[in-house]
Amino acid sequence: MYQFYFLSIIINICLSILLLPEAFTSRFQSFSTFVKEQCGKSDRILLFGITAVGVGVFKLLSPVYGDVPVFGDFLPAIGNLGGGGILLLENLEGTQNKDIPLIRFLHALLLDRKNWWGYGCLIAGILHFFLPTMIFF
Repeated sequence: MYQFYFLSIIINICLSILLLPEAFTSRFQSFSTFVKEQCGKSDRILLFGITAVGVGVFKLLSPVYGDVPVFGDFLPAIGNLGGGGILLLENLEGTQNKDIPLIRFLHALLLDRKNWWGYGCLIAGILHFFLPTMIFF
């Protein structure tokens, strides 16, 4: 569906901005106030994380016409799921308890590699925009 295609591109780009605020504020000075204002509000970030995870799931399940199911948009959907998961884990209470194996695994997979996920979301969003019918994009 084209709605999820568009949302996936926009959310991947926005996730890269939210996951890498220092990279964007150092390169775009006029953009720094917007990023600081939006990154400071945890309720908006939590809602955006939930939206990103939802779009990632629906992007896997609803391919664009003529595209390969699941694998056609695999990397952008994984970017949405990973970036949204980082935003959720950062803002949910109780994630500091690393005695739970699932929390420990997600922390090691997502939060410890936050910069990598940010750059990956940026690359996936840009490639998904320019290469709409390529496999994995």
